Amino acid sequence: MQKFAKNNTGIYKLLVPTGGGKTLSSLRYALEHAREFKKDRIVYIIPFTTIIDQNSKEIKDFLDREDVVLEHHSNLIMDNDNEDYKLLTERWDSPIILSTMVQFLNTFLTVELKVLEDCTIL
Repeated sequence: MQKFAKNNTGIYKLLVPTGGGKTLSSLRYALEHAREFKKDRIVYIIPFTTIIDQNSKEIKDFLDREDVVLEHHSNLIMDNDNEDYKLLTERWDSPIILSTMVQFLNTFLTVELKVLEDCTIL
């Protein structure tokens, strides 16, 4: 995985059956790729919010840190006074972001494109 992560940025497939370790395999790849190419963020685009919840928990448990993962999807109900969350979702400042395609596209249309240039997108 470390050797593969040194490949130039591109589109790749990871075909693994359910329960085969895609979350941690892709995280390992993304961490190494981000380090190799000096990327600031890792963005997971995931089709279902239930999978985001599951992957977020697995990543937080693996890294033993909750502060580096931002979940950005419609099922999160945040207090209107939570300015930190609003800023994080508007600017995508977290090192690891898990998002639905809808939220990704909304963000893509509202943030500076430079933010996305510095991402490893899964």
